[in-house]
Amino acid sequence: HTPAEESTMASVLVRAIGIDPDAPIDIDTAVLIVRRRSGLPPQLARLVVIDYKSSNNDEVAEQLKVSPETLKGYWRRVYSRLKLKQCKHPRVAVHAWVEEILDAELHGRGRDRTP
Repeated sequence: HTPAEESTMASVLVRAIGIDPDAPIDIDTAVLIVRRRSGLPPQLARLVVIDYKSSNNDEVAEQLKVSPETLKGYWRRVYSRLKLKQCKHPRVAVHAWVEEILDAELHGRGRDRTP
């Protein structure tokens, strides 16, 4: 991510969670928001939130305590559930979707389930 994209993502997370911008972001709250708005199971919701924040496969796998192969399987499940199998840039679509979910939560808008 570019610094501007990282700043925007952090800002959305901070606003959606309602915490001080200088405080650590509560990933668990963001995961709950994504789960409630998307219907993704807990592990997949955690994956998309952590990836949205870091976008580094090694870091994501380490935080989830899974192997790189397991992580690939999780991504296949995410893309399948969100109907992104044929998408040219599915992770970019997932990041935009997570941002929209958190922003919708902040502003009390409808329940978008897929990107």
